[in-house]
Amino acid sequence: MKVYFFLISIILCLSLNFYVFKNNRKKFFVGLLLTVSILFSIYNFKGNIGIFDFASSLEIDLKNSSELDPIKLILFLEKKLAENPEDLEGWKILARTCMLTGYVQKANKYYLKAIDLIPKNIELLSEYAFFKRNSNKLSESIIISERINLINPENTDNLIFLTQLYSETDNKEKFEEFIEILKSKNIDSKIIKELKGNQR
Repeated sequence: MKVYFFLISIILCLSLNFYVFKNNRKKFFVGLLLTVSILFSIYNFKGNIGIFDFASSLEIDLKNSSELDPIKLILFLEKKLAENPEDLEGWKILARTCMLTGYVQKANKYYLKAIDLIPKNIELLSEYAFFKRNSNKLSESIIISERINLINPENTDNLIFLTQLYSETDNKEKFEEFIEILKSKNIDSKIIKELKGNQR
């Protein structure tokens, strides 16, 4: 990265001096020498080349740090995933990290990126449904859970979750419908009793 920095700096100095002294070769070379000297003197005393290789410095920080900084992890993953958008695990980790650090909109965006890669992954869809529920987006959580139910109607965890959501949204008709479905699946009667006890 340093090579690129020095190369770009020299090209800029050349362009500037050519523009100012294009009719005077002697002044051009003196001006070039002067601007290059000033540029590298300023860099030597005040500069930080690390800003031109942010991803590498972040990676080093993350590896060497005893405590994981979630903000640095988010920045690092965003950079890496821009280069490799097919990395499903990366999107999942990024979404979870954003969720845990309170970046709700970013978390939503990155969950959707992961779901685009594997739209029928029940584990991922379930996690997204829980995320929506925790964000007080109950109707959206229901839509996702219903989607899971279409993919796998035998998923009892999702059926229980959907029943809870219908209770929380005061949809008595759907709640009763799913209670009957749970009974037909031979779900533990204690779970059904608890669901009914928590009904609004």
